Amino acid sequence: MSTLICVVIPLIALWDYVRLVKKMKAEMVESPPVFSLFLVLMSYTIIPIVTAFSIIDRLIPINELLMYYSYIVAPVVMFFVAAVNHGKRYFSKFHLWVYRTSLIYLLVAPVSLFIWLYLIFHIGLK
Repeated sequence: MSTLICVVIPLIALWDYVRLVKKMKAEMVESPPVFSLFLVLMSYTIIPIVTAFSIIDRLIPINELLMYYSYIVAPVVMFFVAAVNHGKRYFSKFHLWVYRTSLIYLLVAPVSLFIWLYLIFHIGLK
């Protein structure tokens, strides 16, 4: 089950990334936010993986590494993505989308952390 989670969720995110990059090229977006889009999708993809691993497989080493990234490193990365795309947010809907979703991550990460901690300590998944 964990292998399925590790493969399917990132493949869906990768497919979505490729689809959006092709759409940006088709619309001839000025300086497309390709790397920023990758960082945003990667950061959002890790949260359901961490939650699913916590429920199914308990703590394994890869989950600890993903938790460290999604709750400590990714908010800093998303802040910088938002800062870089702040001036570019009017270039296209893709720039605006990357800007908004990187700012929303700063709220999503703590909320998902509190949900994860609730599942562990109050329901007793561990």
